[in-house]
Amino acid sequence: MGATDGVRWVLADGTVADPGKLWQTSGGRWEQPAPDACPAGHPLGPKKAIVGQQACLAVGGTHLSWTCLECGGTVMWPPATRRCDHTAFDGRAAR
Repeated sequence: MGATDGVRWVLADGTVADPGKLWQTSGGRWEQPAPDACPAGHPLGPKKAIVGQQACLAVGGTHLSWTCLECGGTVMWPPATRRCDHTAFDGRAAR
């Protein structure tokens, strides 16, 4: 599960924002905040993280994940819980 304690969520311009919603920027585009660092404190951003999406039956949608290329630490939104079910759509994850 990806840690979210102490994570600072920021927009592209550096503004700190709530990760649970979309924000409209001054330029009129919409964006979702991203974590500025992994759980180990390494900065995340272009060429420093892999951004992914994981289907989850418990949240009724998906988790977004940011995995640090330096240490492999992952941050997820919404945070993963023990109730989460991350089975691939075609069942390959269970094999």
